[in-house]
Amino acid sequence: MGIVERMAVPMRPRLERRELRDVALGQFVLLTESANQGTSTLSLGLRTQTPVEGQDPVDGLIHLESGKFEWLAPKSLLTVVDSCELVPDISKATIRNPRSGDLILYAAAPQIYVTELHNGAHGVFDLKTGVAVGHHVLGAHVVMQWSVIDVLERTIFRFEPDTGGAWAFGSL
Repeated sequence: MGIVERMAVPMRPRLERRELRDVALGQFVLLTESANQGTSTLSLGLRTQTPVEGQDPVDGLIHLESGKFEWLAPKSLLTVVDSCELVPDISKATIRNPRSGDLILYAAAPQIYVTELHNGAHGVFDLKTGVAVGHHVLGAHVVMQWSVIDVLERTIFRFEPDTGGAWAFGSL
């Protein structure tokens, strides 16, 4: 049972604590990152898994700011963020070599460029399947800025990788 079911006051987006194994692939999760001098910052991630040749897939998260994969145990607790969607900003699309965390068009589909998968390989996070797969993504690709919005409240959490990975919060 998540925290929302026990709350007397409705909240959007809905936040719920779940074990990793109970979180769907591609689901948004709230992450806390340790910073200097005992402080923490908040960021967003996506639940994923990545295949390993001859073994079961490795479960974990893609950190949206850095585009890096983090392995997690199945019983790890996560804070799931409900009702959010990733929205590309096509008006700011460019063609260049991708950097970690970029939304790119790869194999005719939008995907997030990922570095440091479980085996140190680079690859892509497939938005359709929620799976991160190692690929050699060579050369220039269509790269777009993107935002995460709460579709019910129309609140926007914009990630701007070209500004040093800053998050901006506001309303649509």
